[in-house]
Amino acid sequence: MTKITIVEDDPLMREELMDILQKAGFEVAAITDFHDITLQIVTLAPDLVLLDINLPEQSGFEICRGLKEKGVGPILILTSRDKLQDELHGLGLGADDYLTKPCNQDRLLARIHNLLRRFERQPELVDGGSFFY
Repeated sequence: MTKITIVEDDPLMREELMDILQKAGFEVAAITDFHDITLQIVTLAPDLVLLDINLPEQSGFEICRGLKEKGVGPILILTSRDKLQDELHGLGLGADDYLTKPCNQDRLLARIHNLLRRFERQPELVDGGSFFY
């Protein structure tokens, strides 16, 4: 089953997202402790991260950067910040998609499925060890 981790500090929004994703057949985990978010996500090893920007302890932008440095992806930013500058900044940090809230449920699910399709086609990197010529 495909695992999605939600990083959203608004409890009502988080519950609504969890409900939508579970009904769509995803295994869902939600971050509710906003300390060491990057480590929590890496430990959960999700297939996709749904990330808010405005969080209490750390900016979603910083979390996005940290996750990409650790090879975690795809990341879909879902935020109420609707300025083009924020979207470009998020995408520049490595986010794979950006949607603003409120968001149509069908649009959100379509973007999630699209990202999962794109990432499942990418071959896994294999450690080849030392190569000698």
